[in-house]
Amino acid sequence: MRNEKICFILGILLFSGLMSLTIPQTRAEDLINEKPTATISSIGLNPTTNIITFNGYGTDPDGTITEYEWSSSIDGILSTSKIFTKSANDLSTGLHTIYFRVKDDDGEWSYKVSEILAISQIGNDDGNGDDNGNGEPEPKPLIAGFNLLILLGIIGIATPILIKKIKKRQ
Repeated sequence: MRNEKICFILGILLFSGLMSLTIPQTRAEDLINEKPTATISSIGLNPTTNIITFNGYGTDPDGTITEYEWSSSIDGILSTSKIFTKSANDLSTGLHTIYFRVKDDDGEWSYKVSEILAISQIGNDDGNGDDNGNGEPEPKPLIAGFNLLILLGIIGIATPILIKKIKKRQ
C-alpha cells in the first residue's frame, strides 16, 4: 500500500508540473557495436637467422583493440601479441594459412584476415646426411604472402610451356 501512495504522489507532482522527469535519449547507433578490423602488415623472414616476424594491427571505429590472435592452419594458435617472432624451425613443414584477428573493448572479434606461408625441408648440408647437423632436416620458410601467389602464377604460366617442350622431345 505504501508503494501505491508514493506512485500516486509522484504522479500528481509530475502532472502538476511541480516536478519534472528527464528520460535520457539513446540513439540506435550508440547501441550498435561496430566490428573491429584486422590488418596483417607483414610476415617477413630474416634469412640470416631463419626468424619470421609477424606484424599486424587492428582498428575499432567505436572503441579500442584489447586482444590479438595469430594462428596457423597447421600449427594452431601461434601468438596473442600484435607483433611477434618465431623461428622457422618451430613451424611444421607445409603450406600454412596464417590467420590474424583482433578483439575490441566490447568483446567482439574481427573477421579473420590471412596470408600464405610455405615452410619447406631445405637447409644447410653439412655432409652427414641431415640438413642441419642434428639428424633431422631443418625447416625453412620457402616464401610468404603474395610472393607465393606470384610464384604459383609463374609456375601456372610456365607449366604448359614445359609440357610442350617435353612433348616435342618425345
